[in-house]
Amino acid sequence: MNDPSVNDLSGARLGDRVQIADLLAVYCEKLDDYDIDSVAEAFTEDCVFDPGPGNGGPRTGRDAIFPAQKVRMGIYRRTQHHLGQSRIRFDGEDAANGLTSVIAWHQRWDGSVGTARLRYDDRFVRRSGLWLIAERRLIELGVEGFAEGTWNPSGRNVPHGR
Repeated sequence: MNDPSVNDLSGARLGDRVQIADLLAVYCEKLDDYDIDSVAEAFTEDCVFDPGPGNGGPRTGRDAIFPAQKVRMGIYRRTQHHLGQSRIRFDGEDAANGLTSVIAWHQRWDGSVGTARLRYDDRFVRRSGLWLIAERRLIELGVEGFAEGTWNPSGRNVPHGR
């Protein structure tokens, strides 16, 4: 916990943290509203998005990512993406890395439900004064109602003797 980029609560960095937290929250709100065009605005034009092998694998650029996102999210009647803790590490003035916990609840049109416990592994950049997501990788921690391996595996350390 002695990483200065994590512990820097100076005025400028605190403001950056608030902007990134708002970016993450708006992403979830717009995703749950099925407003995928607004979701796309949270990302850079040349972004990289890796939703995992069961979701089509990595894609590059808004034009490749968000039409597929409309199809993928269109199979759900309702969703709720609930954010947990988020750790942000700054890399210079205009870049940061983030790791954010999320519980993603999905109700399909037939009424069946799936819940995924994920992490958003993000690379943020500031462009024209706004923080945007340049890279996102979805990491699977646990699922109910979805096949294992839908998202990227967590790489969790295995306890001794297991």
